[in-house]
Formats: sequence, structure tokens, C-alpha cells
Amino acid sequence: KASRVTNAASPRLELGTTMQERYRVVRFIGRGGMGAVYLCEDLRLPGKKWALKEMILHDPGVAEQVRDSFTREAQFLAGLRHRSLPTIVDVFSHSDRQYLVMEFIEGQTLAQRVESEGIPSDSLALSWALELAQVLDYLHRQDRPIIFRDLKPENIMINEEGHIKVIDFGLARHFEPGKRRDTQASGTVGYAPPEQWEDSGQSDPRSDIYSLAATLFFVLTGRPPSPIYGSHRIRPYRPDIDPGIEALVLKCLQPDPAQRYSSAAELIKDLLILLSEDKHQGVLHNSELTSVKEELPSVRTTPPKGRVPSMKPPLSFPRKLPSLLGTSLVLFLVGLLLPFVNWERTSTTSSNGEDQITMILSQTATQKAEAQAFLEQGKFEEAIALLDSLVTKYPQDPEALILKNNAYAVFSGSERYQIPVISSWHGSEREGLQLLYGYAMAQSNLNRERLNNKQPLIELKLFDDRSDTEKLLSIAKELTLDDSVKLILGPYNSQQTRLIAPIANSQGVPVLAPIASDPQVLSTGRYIFSAADTDAKKITAQANYLYDKGARKVAIFMDGSSIVSRSSGEAFLEAFQERGGLIAVAEEYPVNQVDFSEQIKDARSKGADCVFLGEYRLLPVINFCESLRATDWRPKVAAQTAVFSENLFRRGNEVVDGLLLSTYYVPEEGGQNSRDLSKEFRQTFGLNKPTHREVTAYDALTLAVKAIDTVGLDREKIQQYLTDIGDKLPAYEGISGKFAVARTLGERAAYIIEVQGGQYKLVEIVP
Repeated sequence: KASRVTNAASPRLELGTTMQERYRVVRFIGRGGMGAVYLCEDLRLPGKKWALKEMILHDPGVAEQVRDSFTREAQFLAGLRHRSLPTIVDVFSHSDRQYLVMEFIEGQTLAQRVESEGIPSDSLALSWALELAQVLDYLHRQDRPIIFRDLKPENIMINEEGHIKVIDFGLARHFEPGKRRDTQASGTVGYAPPEQWEDSGQSDPRSDIYSLAATLFFVLTGRPPSPIYGSHRIRPYRPDIDPGIEALVLKCLQPDPAQRYSSAAELIKDLLILLSEDKHQGVLHNSELTSVKEELPSVRTTPPKGRVPSMKPPLSFPRKLPSLLGTSLVLFLVGLLLPFVNWERTSTTSSNGEDQITMILSQTATQKAEAQAFLEQGKFEEAIALLDSLVTKYPQDPEALILKNNAYAVFSGSERYQIPVISSWHGSEREGLQLLYGYAMAQSNLNRERLNNKQPLIELKLFDDRSDTEKLLSIAKELTLDDSVKLILGPYNSQQTRLIAPIANSQGVPVLAPIASDPQVLSTGRYIFSAADTDAKKITAQANYLYDKGARKVAIFMDGSSIVSRSSGEAFLEAFQERGGLIAVAEEYPVNQVDFSEQIKDARSKGADCVFLGEYRLLPVINFCESLRATDWRPKVAAQTAVFSENLFRRGNEVVDGLLLSTYYVPEEGGQNSRDLSKEFRQTFGLNKPTHREVTAYDALTLAVKAIDTVGLDREKIQQYLTDIGDKLPAYEGISGKFAVARTLGERAAYIIEVQGGQYKLVEIVP
């Protein structure tokens, strides 16, 4: 029985609602994808408070799976008693919702603790690891061993006494020694071991040991672990790390289960050895150590000093990243936080030099076409199921997420805005894929909000020009002749935007290019708009920074086929000369240049002490830096490639070390909305940080939708609305900063970034 459960407008339980004539809701704690968690008071036990976990099944297509996960958690917890596990009190259902009443844990998740207080001492990290190993040992030693399968910082609570509680048993499984594979391949990117994703494998106790070490990696470094198996390194982020701790963690993170600790009990032994060292004394009370030893009688109480875990060298990167990189399917999280993941070396090259994301796009093309065919045939459930599986398996694929969002929009039966998107995600300009990440995040957030507000949903029509001029022109002609097209987002770069400008202007179709930064773009016609500021301010900031650091003679190299590259080189030349600097050489190179040794030799012979590459593409920048590394000359090198892209390190940190970049966007400097979006980016795609490309694309789509909402689906009215921004209308306040799309305001700050030890370091801000 329940009183005042909800009202029609909001699915949230109202404060004061009483469930089962016993549990009164007193506070809303948080919401996840499948429901919410509330604090409730027990009317039968005055003063006692519980956590009420609610599951709501919105999607009938996954109802059975989510219900099974919920029921499994209740069943597991009901039969377990351990100080590091929450106590379950009650399970019941009401209408289409299921409820779990469990111990309320006052505190933070481990992820929140590290985020708010920073990296803890090694001793405290080891004590938490010991508690985790203890509870895993308890689970693994059940008559039917329980494999948790989703240990991560978001599923670990730190209570007010500083001890851990493991939450969310939604993925837990009984270990069946004779069984060949798990019922379902799933987990969390970066924290789940490779065998947990393999169709032919079964997770066992060693799988949880891997996840524990991945969690400890996060605690020790403050960085989510890389999902590229065998690539983990702690010392670059923690040069002071205790060698014994590092060895222990890396042993647990071995891709081959046989090379990890064979059991949690074995791991506990080495944790106790490390904690017994003088520098870690005082973290555990004697009573706690005694408790551990009593639980594990085989553990030696006087371990030899100085012993550290054995560890074989980390295995080399797999030749092919498993198709495994999927996030957990529709899980109801007690912590109500999506996983923080960080694909630290995304799109590393495969054995044949092909980018991982390019491989994924190729591998999934047939399935995406099949899903599109299902949609056209009205087979919505089949389309959604197929796209759901792709998003789960390949979270780093923004195209799959956009197609999934489209499918849900069509399936909803709601009114839709169909907005075409042109970009390049194949060929020489394939970095245009980065725009799709921003579009996908904006579409997801917009549709979530608009569905609740009963507004038209956003359906994005994707057009890949494959970096081919003729194909781009063909797409532009097709779209501008279609009367249903009221606005086009894209294309990727300035040169492409200028190329289609005559077509768009002749048909009166507004084109909003997110990152077309060439100053000539906005003068190509009244229907051409850009959300980017020109690069002049940030290039000038680079020139001034180099001059202030003592550089006096620069070598400037530009891609002769690129308008943007040439204008960047010219802007740097002008700014550097204005400060009194000299030009050693200013020359162009072919678009497909690989070996820059001749350019480097020329620059050195003419006395250059710094280099500017008028280049926004990653590969030429990497190639130049690699050619430079082959010499003993070390001038400062500046370039215009996107900041925060992990692809820059595809050939090693040392290749690009010292590279000087500039940007108009740094997530941490942009306010709370910016930080939230950066966090969402990591959670959604498993990547590190969004660059200005993703964020400006996010802003461009959001602005486009606002324009349509304001003036309707009318080309001329949309054109006028975009023209008035920053003039008759206020400038647009986006995640990327304040901007207009028909004129350059120059109000975004310029940030100078230096690459140091595989990381992007902010070294100067120019307001």
C-alpha cells in the first residue's frame, strides 16, 4: 500500500509518501536512468532511517533485463552479512515499480571523495584496498562463489567512519566452475577485465581482483584507468609511488588472468606486508589487523620485510582493441553516478596504422545500415535493440549514439525537427568526427529535456562527405534543393564551408559551421554563419608567449593547399614581427607531407630558434615532431591542432613533449556548466576531455534548436535570427563561451597549453 505516491506530471515520489504503511519518504537523494533513491524513515522503528531504492521501467524492450538485475541485487544482498556490505531490509513492488529498502550509508562514493579531497595518502589508499580485498574474499568464499563484476569508485561508499561499503550488485553472478561463459558480457570501461567482455569467457575471482586494482589505480593517480589492456603505468602520474604498491597494482592489472593474484586471500597477504612497513603504520588499528588475520588464518603474521609482489612486465598493447568496450547496460545505480571513464589512448593506431575509431566505423557500417532499414520499415524495436547493442559495445562511437537518439525520437511518435549535419569522418579530414561527439551530447540532453516539456525532438540527418570535394558539393546541392531543409549544420572546416557557400546562398539555406575559423568565412554570403572565433587572438597569444620566453627567430611552415593553414601562418608572422621577432623561413609543404627532415634542416641552417606549424590536423603535427626527434635540435614548436586530444600521443609522449598549443576552451576554466559537460563527455564516450571542436558543435546545435523554437521552420526567419545575435539580440552564452555567429566578438579567452609528459598543461591565459 502507498499513499500520495506521485502526481501525473512527475514520476518522483512526493515527500511524505508512505510505502508499505512503514517507510515514509523524507528526502530525495538522487536519480539514475532506471529510477531514484530516497531517504525514508521507519515508522515501526522510530529514529531509524533507510535508503529506498526505486526502479521504474520506462522502456519495455529492456524491462526484463533491468528487472532481473534489480531482483538479483536483492537476492544477493539478502543472503550476505559483512561489515562492508549494506544490509537489505525489505523488497516490494507497487504498480510498475519495484523497491528495495536497504541500509542508508551516510558519506560519499569513492569517486566523489577523490574528486573533492584529492589523492589520499598511499597508506589510506592501501587500507581501502585491504577492506575491498576482504569483502571480495568473503564473496568469493561463499558456497556458491559470488563474482561482483562491477567494482569501481562509483560503487564504493566511504562512510562517516572512513570505512568502505560496496554497493550495486546489479551485475553480480555466481561463479560456476564448469560453465564456459558468463550469461552476459558487460561491465564498466576501464574497470572490467578483458575476459568479462569476451563471448567465450567467464569471469572468476581474478576478474574482481583486476577491478579492485583498476579502482586503486584511480585512487592513487586521480585518473581513471585506461581500458587499453596492458598499457597501465602509474609512475608518470605519481613519480613518488612506492615500488611495492606499483608492482602490486600492475600485477593485478595483467590482461591474462593467470598472471594476476590467484585469489583475494593471496592479495590480502601482500597488502598486509605493505601496510606493515613503517611508513604505512598507524592507518590500521591493531584490532583491525587482528580481525583480518583471524579471517585469513593462512596469512603469515610476521611477513619478511622488504618483500614486494612479483610482476612480469606489462604485456604489449593488443593488436586489436576488443569489440568489448561497452558500458554497463541499463543499470540502476545506488550511487546514481555514471561511470567516470577515460580512454587514455583513444584511437591508437592498429598494426596496419588504421585508427581504432576508423576501424569501429568500418565494422559497424553494415549494422547501422540495417538499423536504418528497420526504421524505414517501421520495425522500431529491432532498430533500437541493434543500435543499443552498438552503443553498449562501442561507447566511443558518436555516430551510433546519434542514430540511437534518432530511433528513439521516431519511436516516440513526437513531433521532430530534422536537422542535416555535414562533416567528415573518413579520409584526410576525418577529425571532423569530433563534431559528432558534440552533436550527440547536445541531442541527448535536448531530447531528454524536450520530451518532458512536450517539445519537438531533434533528429539529426548525418552526411559524411568523406573528405571528398565532389561528394561535399553533391550533398550541399541535394540538401539546399530540399524544401524541408531549413538549416544545415557543418561542414567541418573553413575551406569546406567556403566551398559550399555559393550553393547555400543561391538557395537561401542558412549554414551554421561550428568551427570554421577563417576570417573570410563570414564574408562569403549572408546565409553563412560560424560559431567559431577567428584564430587570430590565440595565434597572437602563441607568438607573444614564445617571444616573451626568449624566441627571436621563427620558422613558419604551412599546408599550401589549406586556406586555414596559410592564414594561420600569416597571422603568426604578423604577430611575431610586431613584437620585433625575425622570420628565418616561411614556406609551404604538400598536404600529405610525412617526412619533414628537409624543412627542419632548412630552418636550423637559417638560425631559427622556434617553429610555428600552421596546422590543425593531428597527423602532420605528429609527423613533424617525429622528424624533429630524429635530430639533436630542440627548438620550441607551436601548432594549431586541437587541445586535449589523446590521439596526439599515439606515437608516444616523448614525440610531442614541449609542443605549444592554444585554444579558446579549457573545461576547468569555463564554469560549472563546462565542467559538467566535460564530466558527461567522459561518462558517455569514455574519452578524456572534450576539445573546443566538440564543445562548439554542442553549442551550435543548441543554438540552432533555439533559433527554430524562436522563429519557426522558416529559412529567412532563421537567417535573420542568426544575423541579429550579438547585434540586435544578445550574444549567445554557450559552453564554449560568449559568441555571435555572423560576426566575431572576440570575447573568448585564449589559453596557452604546453604538452608536458603526456599531459596538457595550462601555462597562460589571455583574457
